[in-house]
Amino acid sequence: NARRSPAQRHTPDAVDGIGRRPLPVRIHRTSLWATVTWKYGDRMTQNSECAVVVGATGTIGGAVARKLISRGFPVVAVGRDEVKLKQLADESKLVIPCRADIGDSSAIDAIQAAVPGPVKISVMAAGLPVRGSALTIEDGGLAVAANIKVDGVVRLLRAIDDNLGDGSRFVVFTGFLGIEPTKYEAAPGAINAALHNLIRQTADLLGPRGVSVHAVAPGPVDTQRLRNIGQRVADERGITLDEAMADYRASSPLGTLVTVDQLVWAVNLLLDDEAAALHGSTLAMTGG
Repeated sequence: NARRSPAQRHTPDAVDGIGRRPLPVRIHRTSLWATVTWKYGDRMTQNSECAVVVGATGTIGGAVARKLISRGFPVVAVGRDEVKLKQLADESKLVIPCRADIGDSSAIDAIQAAVPGPVKISVMAAGLPVRGSALTIEDGGLAVAANIKVDGVVRLLRAIDDNLGDGSRFVVFTGFLGIEPTKYEAAPGAINAALHNLIRQTADLLGPRGVSVHAVAPGPVDTQRLRNIGQRVADERGITLDEAMADYRASSPLGTLVTVDQLVWAVNLLLDDEAAALHGSTLAMTGG
């Protein structure tokens, strides 16, 4: 995908992912971005920045997007579910819906076209679609997972590279299984380990430009998705769901699961200027 200038990307002829035709875009340059009239009619003035959240229709990504909206950031909400994107967009005029599959290269152009200006923070919150041990994971499942999580990070970076600058944050949700693998979770262990390596590489790549790169590695998160995964693990182990959930809690010395609110807090923390000192590191959100 050839790079295009911001002016080329945000043309008035584009139609967004849920069928709304944007208003004409006017871009006036005095330096890099002087004034951008946001494509749905709101004004972004000089030094205003936006956020990009991939997986914005999921539980974690949606909570992150809502937090960023509450801080006044226009949020490019990237997801595949048209209905959920529309529901999110109906909550706030600061939502810029972008219907795209981060597992496909077409997402690069889709995200480029949706981003209205400089990006303060991007968050990769897409989840893994496959589970199971090396004995039970579907054939080709690791490749599917790598395409979404690892290649997806690369696609996101290529989509917003020209919009990142000094003080920007590039944040990726990984997982504790990339550090502490278990025999029943082949994909989260292998793929998140690869992501941690990629994060370190990307930190070296973007650091000289003042862009800080961060991995957030939560332990088991208290969501319906975890209970669905727990049922699969329970079935493979021959135990009950309650026993599987108890094992998740026991993985923390606190005996608790990580909450979505705690993950949102971590992303919010990374917006602080002082968080640049965490560049290239993995923030472990495991409860010990």
